[in-house]
Amino acid sequence: MLSAILVFVGINTIDRWALRTARQALLGNSAAGRTQAGRNIAVVAAVALATVLGQPVVGAVVGVALACIVFMIEMSRPVVRRKEIVGKTRSRRIRSTAQTELLANHERDLAVLELQACCSLAMPMSSRRKLTGCPA
Repeated sequence: MLSAILVFVGINTIDRWALRTARQALLGNSAAGRTQAGRNIAVVAAVALATVLGQPVVGAVVGVALACIVFMIEMSRPVVRRKEIVGKTRSRRIRSTAQTELLANHERDLAVLELQACCSLAMPMSSRRKLTGCPA
């Protein structure tokens, strides 16, 4: 009876977020999602290992340090993920003849930017620096 209770409690204490993240790291749809999930699992494993081998305080310190490092890595990425010149790509949107001619006349001056979602106070300034070099 005691072993059944221990197994039940052990299964219920497994962190479901960590299991979902591990599944995403192995079977995720996008390479970026798999990379981020792998980073998160590495942090979880390091904290668990430090806690098991050392003390819970050591695990907490390792977790905070790794979380800070991962945060700095994420924030150091460029804001502009991809840039495409309008003349080289076509839109599925149906435009009037005047709009089509206007785009055709200025296709080398226009660019479509795919921006990376980022939550940082420095983002507006770095975005402005990145975007000022693009054709207007």
